[in-house]
Amino acid sequence: MKKKFKEFYKPQFTDSVNLEIWIIIDAVCKEYDVDRNMIFIRKNDRMYSEPRQIIMALMYYHLRLPMAIVGQYCGGRDHSTVVHARQSVCMLYDSNKFYASRVRSIVSSITSDPDVFHSLSMKIRMIT
Repeated sequence: MKKKFKEFYKPQFTDSVNLEIWIIIDAVCKEYDVDRNMIFIRKNDRMYSEPRQIIMALMYYHLRLPMAIVGQYCGGRDHSTVVHARQSVCMLYDSNKFYASRVRSIVSSITSDPDVFHSLSMKIRMIT
């Protein structure tokens, strides 16, 4: 029996990109106090969906990965889920100060370069 393409295809990244992906995942899981194995299961509980959306947005903006790859990496989701995640992160970032401070905390734990945070926050605000 033939396997579907997405069943056997796992994106291959350089070691540095793989490391950055796991740094993002670990930073978000630490901020939200959730198990990283639970982030990518097919559950729509806010407890898991909110951190998963932030992971998707950061993978897209910070690592500049294509939406299809981000979705594939985040539990086999399609690009439209990544688009929705980006939009949700942007709306909440602009409207909820507590949420914005959490995102800033995550970004500051990922990188100590303030220019990276500035460019990320500008991108997040631009796509609403």
